[in-house]
Amino acid sequence: MKIDEITSLFQSAFLNTSNDSSNFIDIRHVSVDSNNILEDAAFCALKGASTDGHLYCQQAVDNGARLIISENKVDVEIPNLVVKDLSKELNVLIEKLYPLGREFRGLIGITGTNGKSTIATLIKKIYDELGENCGLIGTILYSDGIDEEIATHTTPPYHSILRLLNQASQKHINHCVIEASSHALSQNRLGNLKLEAAIFTNLTQDHLDYHETIESYEKDKLKLLDYVSENGIVIVNLDNNFGKKINQLCKKNVVSVGRDSNAKYLISEEKLNIEGCDFKLTFSNHSYDVKTQLIGNYNIDNIAQVIVFFTELGYQIDDVLKIIRKFKGVSGRVERVCIDSSSGPQVIVDYAHTHDAMDNVLKSVAPLKKHDLWVVFGCGGDRDRKKRPLMGAVSEQYGDRIILTNDNPRTEDPLDIIEEVEKGFTTKSFNIIPDRKQAIEFAISNADDQDIVMILGKGHEDYQILGDRTIEFDDRIVAKAALEKRKIGS
Repeated sequence: MKIDEITSLFQSAFLNTSNDSSNFIDIRHVSVDSNNILEDAAFCALKGASTDGHLYCQQAVDNGARLIISENKVDVEIPNLVVKDLSKELNVLIEKLYPLGREFRGLIGITGTNGKSTIATLIKKIYDELGENCGLIGTILYSDGIDEEIATHTTPPYHSILRLLNQASQKHINHCVIEASSHALSQNRLGNLKLEAAIFTNLTQDHLDYHETIESYEKDKLKLLDYVSENGIVIVNLDNNFGKKINQLCKKNVVSVGRDSNAKYLISEEKLNIEGCDFKLTFSNHSYDVKTQLIGNYNIDNIAQVIVFFTELGYQIDDVLKIIRKFKGVSGRVERVCIDSSSGPQVIVDYAHTHDAMDNVLKSVAPLKKHDLWVVFGCGGDRDRKKRPLMGAVSEQYGDRIILTNDNPRTEDPLDIIEEVEKGFTTKSFNIIPDRKQAIEFAISNADDQDIVMILGKGHEDYQILGDRTIEFDDRIVAKAALEKRKIGS
C-alpha cells in the first residue's frame, strides 16, 4: 500500500517528509515493536501505559522500518506520517493491509485462568490429524497452519493476529484457535474479529497487578462473548461458578459440560494414574470411554471441552477419541523429564504459576506418589503479589519437601519475593535456594527413587528474567542434566 493511500485512510493526518520519492514506498506490514520490524513495514509509535513508542522511532528505522506513523512529529530520515488519535484509528490501516485476516471465519477463542494452551494445542492436533490443518495463536507458538513462529505474547496485538490469519487464508487454512488472555480482551486486541466458538475454562485469581480486582478480571474475561458470531457456540464447564454464570446469563448458544447433573455432556467414572486418565463422557443417551495420556482431573475438564467442541460441530466422536489417545500433551504442561534409566525419581515440569493451577496439578499428582512429593517453585517479580502466600499455602498442603526459589524475579529482590511466599506457610518446613538451577539440582540429587519432583512455574519457558537481563534457562534441560549426574554418581 502506497503512503498516499495510507494517509487517506485517516481522518486527520499529514506527511512529515522531505523525501520526494516517498510515494514509491510500498508498505505491506505494520509493527508496534521497534525490535520486530518485518520487511516493508511501517512502525506505529503508540503511547502505552509504561512507555511511549515515540522514544523508539530511530530504533525502528535502524531495524528496517520504511515509514514511521506517530501522533507527534519525529525527527527521522524516513517518511513520518503524523496521525491524530493513532491508537483509535490504527485498526483501519491494519484491516486494509490484511483483508483476508479480517474476514477469517473459522476462529475458536479460548479464555480462562488455566487450561488455554492444552485445549488450543489439542484442537489444532485433532484438526491436523483429520487432514484439516489448523492455525494456532497462543502462549507457546504462533502458526498459520503451515509455518510456525515463536510466540511473543499469549495473545499478540491485533495487527499480528490479522497478519497470521491473512497468511493462513492465503494457504487455504480454514481453522485457527486463539488463546485470549485477559490483558488482550481488556485492550481489544481481537479487534473486529468474529468467533465460531468460544471456550471458557475457569476463573481464579491472577493478574491482579493489572486488573486490581477479581471482579474486573472476570469482566474482561467475559468480553470474549462479544466476539462470538450470531450462530456461534459458547462452551462452559458447570463445575465452576464462572461457567455457571455464563450458562445462566448468556443469550447465545451455550453448551455445558461437567460433573454437574445439569450439564449436557456429563463427566463420570474418572480413573487417574501416573500414566494418564480414563473417564466416561455421556450425552444424548450415549456414553463414551475416553482415554488420555494426560495427568489430572483438570485435564479431564480440558479434554472434555475439546470433545464437546468437535461433537457440536458435527465431527465423528470416535475419530476424535482415537487422536486424543495418542496425544502426549503440551510442552511444559505436566511434562515428564526422563533419561535412559529405570532408577531415579519421577520428575515433572509444569507451567503452574497461580495458586489454583498449583492446586490442580499437585492435587492430581499427590495421590500417585509412592513416597515423598517434592515441590520446587517461585513467584514472578513485578506481578500479582497477592497470590504469593496463596501459592505457599498450596505447596505446603500437598508437598512433603518444598524448595522456594526464583521464577523471573525481574526488578524485585528475590528474597523479598520469597519472604512474601513464606507468609502462606504455617510451619518453616521448606528450604530456600534462590538460585533456580541449584534448587532443581538439590531436589533431584536428594530425592528418593520412589519420590516425585514437581518443578513448577516456568513450564515451556526457556529463559529467566533477572533485573533487566534475560538469560537462557530451561527447567527441563536443567532437570535432565541433574538426572544424568545422579545416574553417574549412583
